[in-house]
Amino acid sequence: MLKVLKSFTRAQQRIFLLLQEHSGKVVRYQALLNKLGKQDTAPNRKILSAHISRIRQKINHLPVTIDTITKQGYLLREEK
Repeated sequence: MLKVLKSFTRAQQRIFLLLQEHSGKVVRYQALLNKLGKQDTAPNRKILSAHISRIRQKINHLPVTIDTITKQGYLLREEK
């Protein structure tokens, strides 16, 4: 997992680590944007969505998935 983290941008690292810290629980958009120092606005949500998309591409070989929970946030699920 550490090798994958090294391939992340700083913003992607912050997002992934927050999701991992709350694995199995929904992390709200606002919490993720706050971690990036951004306000919860539509343009910033699109930026967040782009970061999540890139993170998903980088972790696709790991037993981890990030689900979008509509109108709430994202959920990191560790598969066993």
